Amino acid sequence: MKKESRLYKPLVLLLILFSFLNFVPKLTAASPPEIREDGLTIILREPIEKKRTTLSFLRMIVKTGSAHEQPDKAGINKLTNEILYYIFRASSALEVNFLSLPEYTIFDFTVSPVKFLDFCRELDTVIRLDALLLHDLCNELINYHLNEPKNPGKTALIKFYEKLYGIDHPYLHHYCPNYNNLNIAEVNNWFREIFRPANLIIATSEKLPPDFLLKPAGRDLKGKPSLETKKIQKFEKKPEFNFTPVRDNLCTAVIGFSAPQIKEKTFFAGFLLTKFLEDELWQLLRQQSGLVYDVQVYYSYLTEPSAPNIKIIFQTLPETIESALEIINRILDGLKSDGIPQPRIEYLIQREKLYLENRKKTPGYEVQIAGFQVLSDHYQSEQDLLVSLREVSTEESKELANRIATSLCISLAGPSYILSN
Repeated sequence: MKKESRLYKPLVLLLILFSFLNFVPKLTAASPPEIREDGLTIILREPIEKKRTTLSFLRMIVKTGSAHEQPDKAGINKLTNEILYYIFRASSALEVNFLSLPEYTIFDFTVSPVKFLDFCRELDTVIRLDALLLHDLCNELINYHLNEPKNPGKTALIKFYEKLYGIDHPYLHHYCPNYNNLNIAEVNNWFREIFRPANLIIATSEKLPPDFLLKPAGRDLKGKPSLETKKIQKFEKKPEFNFTPVRDNLCTAVIGFSAPQIKEKTFFAGFLLTKFLEDELWQLLRQQSGLVYDVQVYYSYLTEPSAPNIKIIFQTLPETIESALEIINRILDGLKSDGIPQPRIEYLIQREKLYLENRKKTPGYEVQIAGFQVLSDHYQSEQDLLVSLREVSTEESKELANRIATSLCISLAGPSYILSN
């Protein structure tokens, strides 16, 4: 039997999302989004003939996430999406996936072309519902979450966010749900408020029915959600260190810092910095020394766009944590003193070019990225991305490394005896 990863599952999902949506190309003038009078955004991305498959794809992005929840109702967005997931699994779709993120939510559907219109009608019907009348399912999901085993690695991640952003930051809602305060009534209130045309982006490989979400509904679908949300901001803090004792035989480490938003000039230096750290840490921590079980570097400019961070996550034995941290510290010191060497920058850019070329061959590629193209005005074409990356100098990477190091946070969770060694 294949052993499941010990890393915190929601984090793994975020990393999977990042690995596919490494960069989002800009909408071309020939394919602008359609924004209806009711606010629904529709992007039609029909595949070119040579890439046409026997499948149809639809991605629905809800422009609301866990960061929009009230603290005492944290977890309501994920719980609502889980119930919807089970509803959609009974639809005409061949495959259904969803991902709840801090600032938005994604639903992906793979459908047989002959069933596409049937599925659209089913999706239309669900969104127009007045309530999700699934009391037993809601209670079952709440009970499951309240009793699921605690993952020690999650503790390190929570403490990292508390140190980097502050204990009241809305990004923490994603990791610290209050399921004891939730029920089907709260789910229905959230569903009624969030699922309305003005709060949705639909990217599709086939044309939607002309009356999609235009029929009479059991509730008012007009306008945008009227949620009172706390401003999402990033904090510039002095370096912080935190150790949390947990009952585990492994030590989980989360090391990271605040990073540039995609609209900032230094974003491209941050992009290359992430790629450099991925290479260096995998080679030195995993391949050469075998100190860690896994090491991942993640730049959250897509999943946490208002206040992104770059974080390094790995698990290791308690007796090797010090050696692993020494290697990471040496790499970060090297970046602060020397930056990324120019030949290495060229290598990273060339590798990214090959990656961008290969991922275009993925079925449903156009639909999978299209929704993100209207969430920000700062995405460029893939060619422009490569041009911008080539403008990053060693000196610029050095300056960014020194700037972001001022917000460095280290969060460790492991056996308590580490502190005595």
